[in-house]
Amino acid sequence: MGLRVLHLDSFGTFSLDDAALRALAVAWSSLETLWMHHDEWPHPLGITFRGLARLVGLCPRLERLALAFDVTDADSSFLEDEEFKALGVLYALNSSVNDAWRWRDAPRVAALLWRLFPRLERVFGSDSQLWNDVYFQLGELRGA
Repeated sequence: MGLRVLHLDSFGTFSLDDAALRALAVAWSSLETLWMHHDEWPHPLGITFRGLARLVGLCPRLERLALAFDVTDADSSFLEDEEFKALGVLYALNSSVNDAWRWRDAPRVAALLWRLFPRLERVFGSDSQLWNDVYFQLGELRGA
């Protein structure tokens, strides 16, 4: 079966990018929960929406994800007909955002998350107001 839960919560630092995330997904494709957090993420983050899509595509059972990623250039141009049905909870932790993004692009980020993860029920992040706005937009997309 393989590794199903990986929970890494560190007070130190580590670096992660799309390539490292892909390698992790290839090695542990049975993951159902992935939690990778530490207090001092390096900036800029090397994990993008494209990296998230690859991760979830390689780990089709992934239901819960806690990972900081870069949302400053939320772009769906890399998507084809990809849809990852399992992911239901996303903890965006201290994902990288810029002030201009905060309110203007919440609908765009929510739409991309919804397209990638149609079963997404909840989004959390360290900037609670920002991610509450994204969560509200997801509710609008669900018709709730």
